[in-house]
Amino acid sequence: MLNSISSTRTINFKSNESELSNNGAYTSSVSSSKPDVVEISTAKKKQKNNEKWAKVSIIAQVVLAIGCLSMVGLALCPNLINKITSRGSIKKLQKEFVDLSKDKGIVDIDDPSLAKSFQEWAKEIVDGAKTPKVINDFIGNESTPNMVFMSGGSGVGKTYNADVLLKALGAQRIKRQFSNYSSKYIGETSVNLTKFFDDFDKILEKNPNKKYGMVLDEFETLAHNIEELSSKDNHLKENRTAILNGLDKIRKRPNVYIVATSNVPLESGSIDKAIARRFGKNIEIEYPNKEALKSSLKIQLDNQMKNKKLVKNDNFDLFKDENGELNVFLENLVDRKGGHGDVENIVREAINKLRIDINNTAIQLGYLDKNGNILNKPALDKYLEGQSFKVKYLQEALDKIGKLAGEVK
Repeated sequence: MLNSISSTRTINFKSNESELSNNGAYTSSVSSSKPDVVEISTAKKKQKNNEKWAKVSIIAQVVLAIGCLSMVGLALCPNLINKITSRGSIKKLQKEFVDLSKDKGIVDIDDPSLAKSFQEWAKEIVDGAKTPKVINDFIGNESTPNMVFMSGGSGVGKTYNADVLLKALGAQRIKRQFSNYSSKYIGETSVNLTKFFDDFDKILEKNPNKKYGMVLDEFETLAHNIEELSSKDNHLKENRTAILNGLDKIRKRPNVYIVATSNVPLESGSIDKAIARRFGKNIEIEYPNKEALKSSLKIQLDNQMKNKKLVKNDNFDLFKDENGELNVFLENLVDRKGGHGDVENIVREAINKLRIDINNTAIQLGYLDKNGNILNKPALDKYLEGQSFKVKYLQEALDKIGKLAGEVK
């Protein structure tokens, strides 16, 4: 009996043991052929999670590889960034060049508005530049003076004369104020100057068949005389070195003309002697005489006022000057050291005075209302036909403009 019971218990134990799953979990013998839904869901989540991290790992490896390649590239090619930056600055610089041949406001060298001393000197440069190859080959020298220094008082027309010369030479012009390269940070000014000259030189090298002109205004602001500098002015000495190196680099190019303008002449001692020696001659631009100012007045009226009948018509001619008023105005302008820039400003102010005068009178006569609406068109047209640009507007503008450029100390 006991043996029978013991045998039964043993059998039952083994039966229960057989119902254990491989991982030790108890499962029913009936359901062992059908996996649990929870287990399937857990397995799928685990699989998706593994796939997700596998993708993250791949992306991380790619990013790391790119970073390593970039570091290697920068280590092996230190000039890469500089080349890319330089390419952009050169394109920007090229856009600043102006084709002076299309500027009708710039006169020819023989125009009476220009000083005779400038005309004679400028013609020599232009004639030398246009000498044919057969003559240059015979002489054995192709180089002509390509560095020009112009000095003169404020408002005398130095920059304008530079444009006249470059237009006659057929050069595209870029204009720079030397003071714009000055920086409050020590050492940065010389870097700015070097960068400009380097970019300009690359343009000259890339376009050997084109002529270029560079106008450097306010040249004295950075070209300090080294003999007047102290040991504390090392940054100014660096500027001098940058200017010397830059000028020496580009002046060797046969397709460039360099014009420096300054309020002080080369002989003043304010400009460094080594820099001054780079320029062949100093041309002092004088304040224009009466005839030059008259010619300048014609140019400005032609440029600024489209209705030419206001200056000359059947009943009026400003420059005929029958009563001598224009002559008096021009003499006043000469006495006050008026320059071409002053004439431009005076004409602009005088035209505005003419505009206001015509409008106010038309309102008073009832041809226009205060809002500009036409009240009597036939009468207005007849009134406008009788208008002209009188000298009084020029004189009023001269009186109002205050000090002229030549009067400013």
